[in-house]
Amino acid sequence: PVNDANSDFAAGHGLLSLRLGGRAGGRSGSRSGMWEWLLRLDNLLDRRVTGSVIVGESNQRFFEPNAGRSALLSLRLNR
Repeated sequence: PVNDANSDFAAGHGLLSLRLGGRAGGRSGSRSGMWEWLLRLDNLLDRRVTGSVIVGESNQRFFEPNAGRSALLSLRLNR
């Protein structure tokens, strides 16, 4: 419940995300280094869900939206 009267509720939900990572390149002792990569995709199905609630909000704007689909690509060179 989001208020004292228990007249509104935040629904439960599930989100699908994906995380992949790996390494490529150089051998131990070489000068070329080793690349590490990471790909993360959040909210793959782009579901509209409640990210958080403000309990007892006087204007009855209890629900705050969650972020939509997002992606992150990270590359790192280890020498």
